[in-house]
Amino acid sequence: SPLDLRTDVRMQGSGSDPTVWERQLQQELLLIQKQQQIQKQLLISEFQKQHENLVRQHQAQIQEHLK
Repeated sequence: SPLDLRTDVRMQGSGSDPTVWERQLQQELLLIQKQQQIQKQLLISEFQKQHENLVRQHQAQIQEHLK
């Protein structure tokens, strides 16, 4: 058999079995999607926190004016 010169680490070890290769890609895709979900959640909660702070500051200012 001809020498396989592919240097992709993921290709090695999985041999020439395309289903293994495909499953690994599938796993990586899932991981990436999970990480994106987590980052999205973090962004959203950060945004909500800042929003709540602004609302609180605004209410405090209004209270000051009403005194």
